[in-house]
Amino acid sequence: YMLFWNQRVIAFFVQRLINWLIGPDAHFEIGSVMIFPLGGYIKFGRVKYATRDMSVQVVDGYVLLRWWLSNYRKTLNDVRKSRLSVSLNGVRYHSYNTTLRYAHILEVLERRKHERMGFDESGGGQAADAHAHAPPPEILEANDPRLKKPFWQELFPAVRLEVHRGLVVAGHPELPSVMRVDFTRARGVYTSDQLVGCALDLYRSIFEMAFINLTVRLVPANRRPLPQTQPRRLRAERPEEVPEGRHVVLRTDSMTLEHLLDMPG
Repeated sequence: YMLFWNQRVIAFFVQRLINWLIGPDAHFEIGSVMIFPLGGYIKFGRVKYATRDMSVQVVDGYVLLRWWLSNYRKTLNDVRKSRLSVSLNGVRYHSYNTTLRYAHILEVLERRKHERMGFDESGGGQAADAHAHAPPPEILEANDPRLKKPFWQELFPAVRLEVHRGLVVAGHPELPSVMRVDFTRARGVYTSDQLVGCALDLYRSIFEMAFINLTVRLVPANRRPLPQTQPRRLRAERPEEVPEGRHVVLRTDSMTLEHLLDMPG
């Protein structure tokens, strides 16, 4: 039981809990979970996560939480060990839609429509006066509690990430071709930087990743349609295999990618 069934029983309850938290518009699956509390080691296998816009599959991996460290890595250029390290093997990420962005655009357009209707009904006078007397944007002080980063970023200021054998696919099956990015290894770190005195942004997320043997290709899309009725059945479509070297856009032995994102307030 301890060697075979225990990890599957834990995975069953973890899967049920996560699916309950994320709701019906997404689906999560995990095959096995092994937890070693004293060593801060969590090993997992056969992970799948799918939404209406993307899907992620991981063969196996582990999370190492060095809870005993008091002197740990906190910045991007720090050479100390990270308190939280994540290692993944056989990662496949497929982005095939952007429904959340479309929904946000429709929400903005609908809000502008209502504002315009209210402006026309009032003759423009009241709306113009309200706009003229609107308070100026608030400038937050450096010690304002609203500028604090999320709790998990305060607890893990620098997260080390390592991926062995990765594949990224971008494109919908209805398109003539999709972009496929293969790499044999990637290693990097995720951290954040405080933005002091900014009225619009709370903090800046910094993601730096070094890729080994990276290849970018355009491959024919798989024309089989994605399921449209049940969100839980959404799966990434596997692009058709092409001979080596065909439709190659970029090929490099090593490449470093740095992504900066200011989180709006």
